[in-house]
Amino acid sequence: MAADDPVARVRKLLYRRLRVVLADGRTLLGDLQAFDKQGNLILGATRETVSTSSGRKEERTIGIVLIPRDQQKAVELEGTLEEKLQFAVSM
Repeated sequence: MAADDPVARVRKLLYRRLRVVLADGRTLLGDLQAFDKQGNLILGATRETVSTSSGRKEERTIGIVLIPRDQQKAVELEGTLEEKLQFAVSM
């Protein structure tokens, strides 16, 4: 597999904790379980955070969730700065 292969790069994220911001403003934090060639993600042990109209943040556990690519506004690796840098260098 080539070093610049996008599938190989995403495989390195499997079972890592990701934070995904959705198009509607919700934030999901969960473990990457699977992905497909269209860019859809499946997260496990997922927690959803929503900002209410009063400015409060509400959180709930939703378990396993499928996130369609067109709903993903931002995806980032959750962890310490050192973990993120180590992962970035290895890619």
